[in-house]
Amino acid sequence: MRHLFASVLCIALIALVSPARADIASMIPGLPLTGRVVSPTGQPLPHVPVYVMTKSAVTISDTINHIPASTIQSNGQTVITDDHGVYTAQGVRPGDTVSILVNKPGYRYISGGTVSSAFDGYKADDLVVAPPVAMIGGKVVDSSGAPVPAATVIAPIANVELQAITDPTGHFVLEGLPSGATDLFAVTKTQYGRLNAPTGSGEVDIKLSPVTLPDAADVARGTALLTDLSKTTAGGSYKDHDSIPFELAPYDIDSAVALASQGTPPADAVLLGIITNATFGDPEKAAPIVTGLLDKIVDPGQKALAASVFGLALTRSRSPLASPLLDKAKQWARQSPIDRYGGGERIAVASLAARLNDRDAGRMVDDTIKAMIDGAHNANKGNTAGANDVIEQFLGVYAELVAPAGIAYVDRVINHLPSADPSSAHSLPRIMPLCRAIAAMAPYDAREAAQLLNRSLSAGVTTGMPIYGQAAVAVIEQLAGTDPAAALALAKTVIDQEHKPIALALAANGLAGDQATPVWRDALTAALTCRNRSALAGWVCSMAFQRDHALGEMLFAMGWRSLAQQVALPGGQSAFMYFYAQVDPGQARLTIEKEYASALLTLRATDDDSRMLGPSLAMSAIDIDRAIEMAKGIEGVSREPVIRKIGEFVMLSPQRKRTIRFDRWMSPDDWTPGSPVER
Repeated sequence: MRHLFASVLCIALIALVSPARADIASMIPGLPLTGRVVSPTGQPLPHVPVYVMTKSAVTISDTINHIPASTIQSNGQTVITDDHGVYTAQGVRPGDTVSILVNKPGYRYISGGTVSSAFDGYKADDLVVAPPVAMIGGKVVDSSGAPVPAATVIAPIANVELQAITDPTGHFVLEGLPSGATDLFAVTKTQYGRLNAPTGSGEVDIKLSPVTLPDAADVARGTALLTDLSKTTAGGSYKDHDSIPFELAPYDIDSAVALASQGTPPADAVLLGIITNATFGDPEKAAPIVTGLLDKIVDPGQKALAASVFGLALTRSRSPLASPLLDKAKQWARQSPIDRYGGGERIAVASLAARLNDRDAGRMVDDTIKAMIDGAHNANKGNTAGANDVIEQFLGVYAELVAPAGIAYVDRVINHLPSADPSSAHSLPRIMPLCRAIAAMAPYDAREAAQLLNRSLSAGVTTGMPIYGQAAVAVIEQLAGTDPAAALALAKTVIDQEHKPIALALAANGLAGDQATPVWRDALTAALTCRNRSALAGWVCSMAFQRDHALGEMLFAMGWRSLAQQVALPGGQSAFMYFYAQVDPGQARLTIEKEYASALLTLRATDDDSRMLGPSLAMSAIDIDRAIEMAKGIEGVSREPVIRKIGEFVMLSPQRKRTIRFDRWMSPDDWTPGSPVER
């Protein structure tokens, strides 16, 4: 039997109901709480009594002195699981603390019970219980055979909560395990060992080896992982199969092309993707190969777009290789009818032309805009609203494509928005294209991007909008290296929860000494209160650790103390542990292994493999082989994306491995690690 406190609801109380008004919560109708009781193999356990205790903080008034006082109201109820192991309790309110007690004689708690909001009430994770029937004991030794005291030993798949600490002679005992063989993990801060052993088999030895974090870039292994993934998913249901070569392009464009060329020649769109992704690596090194790839693209519009995007990347280093690409791109753009791609390729060519001081750039932008607007009206005769929707859509794309050319070119696009009132700067349809343009402009001219960001406020943007935060982060990332004071001032204007910690951390990264420390603290504080707190708090600490190990370790300790107290941490603790491995790989591995084991139990019970994504990717920071093993243990739709992302991670530089945004990396999209910070 075990009490489990659903602290996620305590967090909701703090966020949604102030203590002085807690009486309001008591007036909210209670909602049902549902959950299941299952065995470690996921089998439902019917007819099991489950006791659910809810505690609500309420405010009452002293009838004599009329002084408000706080008190706790408790409500307990016993419910019985049905034939499918499901139980339902009633009357749970926002802010309640919930305790769940399973009363099945001879059984002990294994995992589960975390409460979260559901569509029509609340839901508790599956409560896994099992009879304690076996034990295992042994000794932990180092590589020389000497005993290792104070090592932690766990058997997470058998019992997520159970662990033992070795005594001064290195011995340990784990009791309450299900019968059969189990994986044992033993760790210290700097050593690790693993052994599969049957329970009741006598004393076993677990041998530790030093932990070596996989920091070095390994393009060969990444290529092998992605190539194998491409082969095993060919013709299958993995929807992103055709874009696997894109991850190789920034590091080894030859291998990317070879992978894309297996079976049949790559399509134009695949070659376009390889060329554009190659800009995230070393464009000058890749330029000779790109020149040959451009000739293989059949469609002139896609050839022009690929040449322009790659040429724009070359202009950041003022490479003379950009000029020949402009000449070719102009020719290809003229061969592409504007109604084929809406003129986007022509705008990209114009942007490259402007970067290279070509006098035709402005005319190319104006002519393309006019042709697009005329085409939209002709295609929507008599339907002005329909035409305007098309025009706004294309102008939004144009603004982002032309942004590297500067403010004047962005204005040429924005001023044509059909809803823009020439007599007023306030027009909400300007917000999205403006902010996207700012983010695209920042790597080319951070100061000009900052000016445009300031101007965006007059177009209806507010500093509390996430889209403002996205644009500001892009500018701060570039500005911190050249004007840290301006970067900090801009970071302080970002107030939306998601981007505030990112903005502060990037600004702090440009500051020196004592100036930086309070900003790092503010960034961590902001990260610990946002939705993605586990991932962003770890990222902030890691960014600080790269600049100052002592400061980073202090922040890691602060972050871990805060997150470790949260039973129902959104996204789990693995995202933080991905970064925390730099200072304590032993603790990081223990936490990740436990979350993976818990997720595996959930998978067996519900067929939901989404919770296995975070632990599998987080283990990449500690042990690539184990991360791949975890990924291959996933039997659902998350398996291929996880293996793919591990392949991406392997190729990253040590700096990028430790400063990658984990919350972006683990999201189910085709964002490429190594590209600029996702905003």
